[in-house]
Order: sequence, then structure tokens, then C-alpha cells
Amino acid sequence: MKRNLLQITILALVVWDLTARPAHAYLDPGIGSHAFQVALAGLFGGLFALKALAQGLLLRLRAWRRK
Repeated sequence: MKRNLLQITILALVVWDLTARPAHAYLDPGIGSHAFQVALAGLFGGLFALKALAQGLLLRLRAWRRK
């Protein structure tokens, strides 16, 4: 079952790649700074989430240790 699904997925990706058309899209020169801001926001958001998780775990461990 999994092998069949994998084969169908690969076939669909190959067909999609062969039938893709050029986009002729315009990239604004400011896209680099925007992407940089998005990357920094993701990095700092992830660090904040890890910090909050660690603090929550430490509080639970301290409470468990006091029992």
C-alpha cells in the first residue's frame, strides 16, 4: 500500500514538473530584506517558544521535587 502510494506520488510530481509553465513573475528588489525579517522573526519566535517550554518544564520539575 505504501509503495503504491509512493509510486503514484512520484508519478504525479514528474507529470506536474513536465507540464509546468514559466511564471514570468516580477520580484521586487525589497524582497530580500523582507525575507530576512521573516527569517529573523521565525528564529526569535522559535527561541522564545523554547525558552517558555524550558521554563514550564523547570517549574514542573521543581514542584515535583518538593513533593
